[in-house]
Amino acid sequence: MATGESDHLQFRRDVVVPDHWREFYDATHVPAAVRHGGTVHVTGHTGDKPDGSFDADLEAQIRQTFRNVGRTLAGSGVGWDDVIVLRSYHVGLHVQAESLLQVA
Repeated sequence: MATGESDHLQFRRDVVVPDHWREFYDATHVPAAVRHGGTVHVTGHTGDKPDGSFDADLEAQIRQTFRNVGRTLAGSGVGWDDVIVLRSYHVGLHVQAESLLQVA
């Protein structure tokens, strides 16, 4: 192995692009997740439905977001039982807090 080659292999990662993410990935090159070694890092997901629309009901959007993340986890070969950390970012959290807690 040439010098520097091991450094490159150490940082090797594989992008995860499930079917539901393909159009977005083709336009932006942002994958739904990145697999690095034995860890899967999921990128930001939203509550869009398969047809690309959003439900007017906030709780339904939050539930759909979790379904979308679940689909990405499955496409990565893992599931919710494998999740160790979940970071959730919200715009207008004060308005969303009650709905978020209902879903969580």
